[in-house]
Amino acid sequence: IPCAACDLCRGGAPAHCRSRRVLGSPSLDGALAQRVAIPARALVHVPDSIDDESALLAVPLASALHAARQVRLDRKAFVTVIGDNLIALLCAQVMAKRNATVRLLGQHTERMEICEKWGVRHRPLHEAGRRADQDVVIECTGTHTGLGAAIGLLKPRGMLIAKTLPAAPFPFDLAPVIDNELELVGSAVGSVNDAIASLAAGEIETTGLAPTRLNLDAAPAALTAAPLRTAIAA
Repeated sequence: IPCAACDLCRGGAPAHCRSRRVLGSPSLDGALAQRVAIPARALVHVPDSIDDESALLAVPLASALHAARQVRLDRKAFVTVIGDNLIALLCAQVMAKRNATVRLLGQHTERMEICEKWGVRHRPLHEAGRRADQDVVIECTGTHTGLGAAIGLLKPRGMLIAKTLPAAPFPFDLAPVIDNELELVGSAVGSVNDAIASLAAGEIETTGLAPTRLNLDAAPAALTAAPLRTAIAA
């Protein structure tokens, strides 16, 4: 929730508000609270044509759409997405709809297989060679292994989109970034309004990505299992 008053908000970058508050942070209750009060300007209308399960994909889809807009594709580019979490899968689908040859590298076979119906190639990360031939790599794991692989996959002057916050700080070797003149771009938030519009227009295939719906008694187990996405019904 941006303040709408600081220089960044007034300058058109409210996502980077200097006084930004986030649901679930110490200063603001999360969605598991009995009641949540937030400004109306922070709400997004969901049309009746979008079911609840698909609407739950809006935030990660907004993140994927934002990453796609940060990539410059002026020819048939080679794009690799590292990871098989929800954001990685959505990034792969979104990029496949653009002028790019896309593949996904992950570690969970059952998740990667979702890519087949989108025409996106996939394989385990540890089986991928490091031929330094990719124009763009979107790194969605936030791990040292993922970032190291991303740098090894990129051709000189390629672009690395860092999509996921690392769980902990780790040393980062800048030598290959400098030697190969790589472009490193951070990618965090996106427009939920744009994501809702994309879902309403039927531009995104949600089959296989729809959340699991469980009753309230199963909530504790669902919150610790870390599935792709879970909807808790009262």
